[in-house]
Amino acid sequence: EKHNLALTANSQVYSWGSNSYGQLGLSEKVDVPTRIKFMNAFTAWDIGAGVAHSVFLGDATDMHPDVLFCGKHPSKDAHVSLKKINSATSLVDIKQLGWITKVMAGGTMCACKVLNPAPLESEAVFELAATERAFYNQLIKTSNVLLRPLQKSSFYTSMGVYPYKSLLRNMVAAFGALTKKIGEGITDLTKYIQNASPLNRSLLLGFHGQFLEVFRTYSQSFSDFVAVGGFDYCTRTGSEFFEKIQGSIRDLSEEKDKSVASSSLFLRAMRYPFFRLVEYSRITTKIAAMTTIPEIKNQLQSLVLDWDGLKNKLTSEHKTADATRLFWDAAYPKLAESLRIPDRRLLRESKTHPLHMPSGGRFTS
Repeated sequence: EKHNLALTANSQVYSWGSNSYGQLGLSEKVDVPTRIKFMNAFTAWDIGAGVAHSVFLGDATDMHPDVLFCGKHPSKDAHVSLKKINSATSLVDIKQLGWITKVMAGGTMCACKVLNPAPLESEAVFELAATERAFYNQLIKTSNVLLRPLQKSSFYTSMGVYPYKSLLRNMVAAFGALTKKIGEGITDLTKYIQNASPLNRSLLLGFHGQFLEVFRTYSQSFSDFVAVGGFDYCTRTGSEFFEKIQGSIRDLSEEKDKSVASSSLFLRAMRYPFFRLVEYSRITTKIAAMTTIPEIKNQLQSLVLDWDGLKNKLTSEHKTADATRLFWDAAYPKLAESLRIPDRRLLRESKTHPLHMPSGGRFTS
């Protein structure tokens, strides 16, 4: 009998088939793909299946690659020829070998590929990949826990089209496009690490313009939604829906204070992707500092400037959008209703910059 393994882009591993030696990482045999639940926040990114055993490569809590094993295993006890391991268990001796990039299995054998000697930038590169996987998994979780249920809710179906529903639809679509691009990037980056290829040719580092663009697009839709008070509107008119998922969305935001409003949790969940920009800059700086090839070093340093510039620009956009929201909240309702357009922004207001008429009948502030 055979067994099968499947690895998804968001680091989930499914197994099915024969489980005579616990090679499925499950307690019993299953005929349909069933998710393996790993311990200690293990994030899988490579797998291998032998005749009666399975191996998994992934990120441990310290972001250092770790190898787990389950199934038929040789025993160190001279009186026992083999033993069964029913749950995925860390191979501590293997982890100590260094930066593991790949695992393989076939027949009764298994093997791993290790960087030896490891390039100076290896630690920073593995940190980039590990944190990018965690980032992608959080985006997927946001879609599954919040956005998909929201789009299926009766509140969303009955929402008026303009401006809130159309803006919400745009923001969700842009979030989906960003998630897809991040998924493509981490899959590609993993391949480059496994093949020991030049990282400056990978999607994330070599074609970063595509990533800058999806962040800009998402930021625009996010800012428009902020400017018209979309988060407050949704949680107010869809209070029943948000009450149902409040526990899930609080877990999503890692918020322990139960008094935090749903609008703040919703806003925080959708703002989360922008915090990644700081990490891109920080880790890319570390990689550039360790790189010895001048051409690649210059390319990475230029990339850092691009990420820093984008972060500053988007932060400014979000502040302006929030100032616009506060202005409309304080304005007369009829005035706000007639003049509030999603892409309209407040530049200056007379409360903070009083108007006066110096000469010639012209106002200035």
